[in-house]
Amino acid sequence: MNMKKLTKNEIEANLENLPGWSSSENGLFKEFEFENFINLFAFMTKVALISEKLNHHPQWCGGYRKMKITLFNNDVNGITNLDFDLANWIEKINISK
Repeated sequence: MNMKKLTKNEIEANLENLPGWSSSENGLFKEFEFENFINLFAFMTKVALISEKLNHHPQWCGGYRKMKITLFNNDVNGITNLDFDLANWIEKINISK
């Protein structure tokens, strides 16, 4: 798939539909907080399955109840529509507080 790096205006327009998500030169990111570790782990599992289908994998860090996800396309050294596709899927399965 031919990926195109999005412009700042395109990124800002797409972010309007993703509450809580932000962008920087390092990608799209959002922090999540869960009721417990089991909910966090269930969420991670669902994100992993979607990521495999899209062949686009997030950077994430966290533990126990909190997680930060960053989306970035290394092939174009920037944010693409694929990052927004994954972010939208993540929002559909979001079970955080």
